[in-house]
Amino acid sequence: MSDIQQTQRANLSMLAQTLDANGISPSMTINPNLRDWGADETLVVESRLETNFEELIDALPNIEWSARAQGDFILRDPLGQGGMGIVYLATQRSLGRDVAVKKVRPDRLTASSTRQLIHEAQLAGALDHPAILPVYSFGLDDQDQPILVMKRISGKSWLDELSAEGARSPSGQLPDAKLLDHLHILMEVCRAMEFAHARGILHRDLKPENVMLGEFGEVYVVDWGVAVHVDRQHKTAEGGYPIVGTPSYMSPEVALGMRCEPESDVFLLGACLHELLVDEPRHVGRSLMNVLVNAARCEPYDYPAYVTSELARIANRACHRDLSQRYASVAELREALDGYLEHRAAILLCDKAESRVAALAQATQGELSERSIELRSFQTEAQFAYKQALEIWPESPRAITGLARCLELGARHEIARANLDVAEHMLSELAEFPGVDPAVLSELRAALEEAREDASRLAKIARANDAGISSREKFGIAVTLVVSKILISVAALKLFSRADMASDGYGPAIILSWTSFISIGVAVGAFWKRIQWNSYNRRLIGSVMIAAGVAPSMRMMGWWMQIDQSKLLRVEMFMTTVLISMIALAFHMRSWWAVAIYAAILAFAAYTDYIVVPYNLALIIVIVAFGRSGFGFQRAQNVP
Repeated sequence: MSDIQQTQRANLSMLAQTLDANGISPSMTINPNLRDWGADETLVVESRLETNFEELIDALPNIEWSARAQGDFILRDPLGQGGMGIVYLATQRSLGRDVAVKKVRPDRLTASSTRQLIHEAQLAGALDHPAILPVYSFGLDDQDQPILVMKRISGKSWLDELSAEGARSPSGQLPDAKLLDHLHILMEVCRAMEFAHARGILHRDLKPENVMLGEFGEVYVVDWGVAVHVDRQHKTAEGGYPIVGTPSYMSPEVALGMRCEPESDVFLLGACLHELLVDEPRHVGRSLMNVLVNAARCEPYDYPAYVTSELARIANRACHRDLSQRYASVAELREALDGYLEHRAAILLCDKAESRVAALAQATQGELSERSIELRSFQTEAQFAYKQALEIWPESPRAITGLARCLELGARHEIARANLDVAEHMLSELAEFPGVDPAVLSELRAALEEAREDASRLAKIARANDAGISSREKFGIAVTLVVSKILISVAALKLFSRADMASDGYGPAIILSWTSFISIGVAVGAFWKRIQWNSYNRRLIGSVMIAAGVAPSMRMMGWWMQIDQSKLLRVEMFMTTVLISMIALAFHMRSWWAVAIYAAILAFAAYTDYIVVPYNLALIIVIVAFGRSGFGFQRAQNVP
């Protein structure tokens, strides 16, 4: 902690101890001009009256008032009292109206308190504004003590309205309609302070307690007891400025004993906004010392989620610790509030959209596949909300920036998901927004082009291995083979006797095998031009042709080597089983049952003398199986 900070903390500690000893709480007004904390304390009282004090007292008119029907004012019940004065209800007989009469409390009657009341009367009387309590008259009573006659307000304080039972939810949130009402009250207070600042007057104690609300919506800023002209502030004997106002709302520069500026009143107005948003003063603490230290530090406030981001931003800027970072004038603060009210619907839409964009931004940093539908929903909702906001407020910077960010994240997500047409549409929208970083657009376009190239490569691979392409034609080949195989088998039975098909009948066996092989070639040739020859179809039909060529090849080899035909046929079936098993594994496992049947028939044929019929039946079953599944018989994949 620096020496300056230590000194400031020590001064705050001494002030807090003195205030505690005099019964001053954080919600009470500190008025150094009225304190009587001991004769040994030195305080330069702010001289704020242009007219000589004694001459002014002598010039004041006499005001006749009493508790009986004598004089113009008839005294009635007390309305309340503060640290210096007491206010009575009175009736002005000449005009037939109720008024409020303020005078110094008898137990606080000193030259300082008298001067203070005169000061308040002069300031309030000079500020003729609808939202500043009107002064009707100022003079001396029958004991030559000053009395201030003001308008009688039938209503309650703003603080009472904010603190009324049932006015807020358990979390402290005001209902939407009530929030709007209180923001309009705050704007009326701002207008009153604009007028006062134009006259060079600083209030220095703005708080909801010092704002009165009439029965018909009137708003009055009251209690100008510590107000001062901005150019007539005087330092204390210690060289600083007096700490004045209410600690729970006090600006940091005032809490640190610095000069009060118009921005100090801006802070107080921001503190009023803070209280209506969260139902507590801007500075809180366990003791007066804690409150004063928090006022001097004045950290930014983290508002709950129910407070719109725009109102939170306005409140934190109005209550910024640094004067240069605050609104430069009350008018700027009022214009910010007015802008919020005018564009409130658009701002609420932006708040909703930003929560969706934040979720989208977080999610797109991780795994996308599991949350693709949810993320698409976030992007759609945010985009719709931003566009609706722009319909209401076309110049909304948040909506413009937010929609651009939404489209950027959406495009990144769709590129990652390979939804390239959607991503391209988003990029075309994004390019139309003003102020979009060209580098971001270039990056996204490059990513889109790269994704298109990847998609094209994947599409080619997918198409090359798509079993569904030309499935009808492949099934046609299978049907043709089955029919031809049946016809060839029937013809063989008619043309050749059992003896011809015996082990030494190579001629018929070779003729049959080559006839079957040629029929496959004819079937493929019939559909040749109609088949789309992707890699899958070339490999499948080529494998089938090779498998079909085993039989005539082996039978020619058996004839040349004079191998027993029955043994050769069993070897041929074994080889065919191996080949069709490899084809099933490579192209379509749904044909496993046909391979199993073929293998079972092979095992059965090993123990029979006559295997031609089982062998051909097994081949027909395999052809049907491959024709239905291995050859396709399914829809082609939807690939570009």
